Amino acid sequence: MSNGRSINEVVELRERVARLEAALGASDARLRALTESLPFDFWIIDRDGRYAVVNSAFRRTWGDSVGKTPDESAPTPKLRALWVENNRRAFAGETVHDEVTIELAGEPRHYLNILTPIVEGGVQLGILGINIDITDRRRLAEQTERAQRMESVGVLAGGIAHDFNNHLMTIMGNIALARRDVATTSRAALLLLEADKACLHARGLTQQLLTFARGGQPVRQTTPLGDLVRASARLAVRGANCKCELQVQDDLWPADADAGQLEQVVQNLVLNASQSMPEGGTVRVSAENFVVRAGSSVELPAGRYVKIEVGDDGIGIADDALARIFEPYFTTKDKGRGLGLSVVYSIVRKHDGAVFARSQLGAGTTMHVYLPATEAPARASSYSLMVAATRSYGHVLVLDDEPPIRVVTARMLKELGYHAATASTVDEAAMLYERALATDDPFSAVILDLTIPGGPGGLECLQILRRIDPRVRAIVASGYSSDPVMSDPRRHGFLGVLAKPFSLDDLEGVLAAILPPSEPEDVRPGAA
Repeated sequence: MSNGRSINEVVELRERVARLEAALGASDARLRALTESLPFDFWIIDRDGRYAVVNSAFRRTWGDSVGKTPDESAPTPKLRALWVENNRRAFAGETVHDEVTIELAGEPRHYLNILTPIVEGGVQLGILGINIDITDRRRLAEQTERAQRMESVGVLAGGIAHDFNNHLMTIMGNIALARRDVATTSRAALLLLEADKACLHARGLTQQLLTFARGGQPVRQTTPLGDLVRASARLAVRGANCKCELQVQDDLWPADADAGQLEQVVQNLVLNASQSMPEGGTVRVSAENFVVRAGSSVELPAGRYVKIEVGDDGIGIADDALARIFEPYFTTKDKGRGLGLSVVYSIVRKHDGAVFARSQLGAGTTMHVYLPATEAPARASSYSLMVAATRSYGHVLVLDDEPPIRVVTARMLKELGYHAATASTVDEAAMLYERALATDDPFSAVILDLTIPGGPGGLECLQILRRIDPRVRAIVASGYSSDPVMSDPRRHGFLGVLAKPFSLDDLEGVLAAILPPSEPEDVRPGAA
């Protein structure tokens, strides 16, 4: 009986051991499943300093190191020194927590590295470690930091550009007036023409700064694209050691677009293409009408578009880099800033278009831009030769806080055959408008500066004038293209828009668009 109980006890003990082993096996399987499912490197180093456990994420990056020491398994001398030092600190009882940058396959990767001692009953049994790849998070943080810096720069740039545009407006206006007073074949006329071109280029640079720094919305108008593409492409290759081949369809459809911003698109693409051929080559620029049909491979709504292509025979772009070329600050050039293509992408998207690239290493790159075409007739191109002005007649009120702007705008209006009155404040403008209406000599149109420092601006002025005269014809003017009033003036009650600095042609065109034809009666062109 006693022996029987002993046998039963032994059997029961064996069963308990078996159950315990099974539980331990299941627990070990669960632990392994858990470590294998971790999306980051996980490992355990035993008290002898050798890898006892490594998960699949660790093996994919560093190989199967079980049984090896960190000194034996490190892929580079620099990494070996780092691992040995971190393990020394951890075996000394310290929890190691730092960020490290490691070069893998020619690309820097950033990791959050944590090592902690495994202690039981006061005895250190080994080290537990994890390694989390934070490269994408680090890049996002860097981009956010850059964006915040750019936002601060943008505020500063916006103010500087606004003031610069005001000065440029005065210069451009007076040059345009002077050109009309000299013979077109004289030396003075040629010099003034060169000065005018330089002002137009300066205006484009200012707009490019504003577009990137402040995300300026396009100031749209019906724009012929043929001359714009030709002039912008030729300008971009000036001084480069490559030539430009142009193929522009003669009856190219116009677009409802911001001409200044589209100049940036073409110039940036051509410049990018020329820089990809440091030894010289040919940049091919084409523009043609294109119809996107339902089910097309081009991811755009069906309709009419203008397709612009810029191609080169440069070094090409690798597939992994091609997916990132429109990211701010990403560049494949040693001296590039990574801004040009991000500006292109921003502008094209804001014009409801699309842009993408096709490239092959060693065979060059072609950029494809699609811009929605418009049915509206295009106004005369600003790139064509100046034609004789068609004079109109009437009274125009100008509101602007800058005296030089008021003076030059009044001179330009006089040159076009209008009487002009000027005001520096909203109250003064309202008084002049109401007085003119009461004397039966109303203003035909008003040009209102959108921003008046220290007081109400053009939008508030229009609301007051509409209470005085619901039929007021108003044009908004500003050097801030990012303001929603500039991108959609009719929604805010304006019939036209003038982006500073505007030219004599711009002024003439917008007035002709909003005013009905009129007879001179007793008003002489240029009368005071």
